[in-house]
Amino acid sequence: MDTKTSDGRLLYADVLRVIATFAVIFIHVSAISMTGDIIGSSAWMTMSVYNMLCRWAVPMFVMLSGMFLLDPLKKITYKDIFFKYILRVLTALIVWGTFYNLVDHYGLKSISITTIAASLYRTLCADTHYHLWFLYLIIGLYIITPVLRSFIKGADKRDIEYYLIISIVVTCILRLLERDTVIGLWLSKLDLKMITGYSMYYVMGYYLKTYDLKKTVRTLIYGSAIVGLLGSVILDIVLSMDKNIINIPMFNDNLGLITLLVAVSIFIFFKGKEIRYSRFIDISAKISFGIYLTHDYCINVLYTLNIDTLSFAPVLSIPIIVIIVFILAFIVAYIIRKIPYVGKMLS
Repeated sequence: MDTKTSDGRLLYADVLRVIATFAVIFIHVSAISMTGDIIGSSAWMTMSVYNMLCRWAVPMFVMLSGMFLLDPLKKITYKDIFFKYILRVLTALIVWGTFYNLVDHYGLKSISITTIAASLYRTLCADTHYHLWFLYLIIGLYIITPVLRSFIKGADKRDIEYYLIISIVVTCILRLLERDTVIGLWLSKLDLKMITGYSMYYVMGYYLKTYDLKKTVRTLIYGSAIVGLLGSVILDIVLSMDKNIINIPMFNDNLGLITLLVAVSIFIFFKGKEIRYSRFIDISAKISFGIYLTHDYCINVLYTLNIDTLSFAPVLSIPIIVIIVFILAFIVAYIIRKIPYVGKMLS
């Protein structure tokens, strides 16, 4: 039986949300100083390793959304989808998109009606800070949620497994083939976009929450994830040095098979653990959206103060900076959360 908080939230889901938030910060902190001129150095290798070890973060956020929003027992109306879930994310996207555009293009010292209007215009044209891409993704998933809920409601375990198998094969394996190969041409003509992409993680989250995997299956997933992750880290470093590029896209793909295996492994690992209530986890999980939105600004503030991953040994500087950024973003998100009426929508 899943352990829940006093307000009905699953404890393991809260833990997953918090560690995924840390993982996102690890990705962005380790990437900020990854430039072409340090390829092959020990610092670059350390950054690459940290970066790749945390690639499961965004898929985890998607699975956490799917595990709740696709649950047929959770009453969700079309009004809820558009005026509760989508409205919240869209509001955050517009406000934070405008804020980051203002910072990126004009600076906070140049705030005026003109610069705010220009920043808002950029945001409305879908030109926003890089980490806000996730908000567009979530809005898209929310839009198709009623369709996926209808599928889940009428599907049995085997139906969902069929969906996931097809989606994994097409998204994680066949998608890597060049279009001019026979299979690539077939794939492009079959046009299976409706079951590919992040909807795979969305449905996977509900499946893993609802059904328990056999021990042999869990062991196979754990083993494949560990071997695959170690292999991809080594290959990414070797091939990146050979080609003189920062990293190999195939090994840093959110929709890659190894990323999927790692995300699933972490999910089922914590699901199977008995977790005690923690006030820190509780609050952090509630404001994780706000921490995600604000953390990159905190990284940039530290960067302008010459506090970055190259300040000293990256193997130590990266986790230390991640902790500092998390604390700063936590404080900012917590304060924003207390703002009447709009606080919850922005954090």
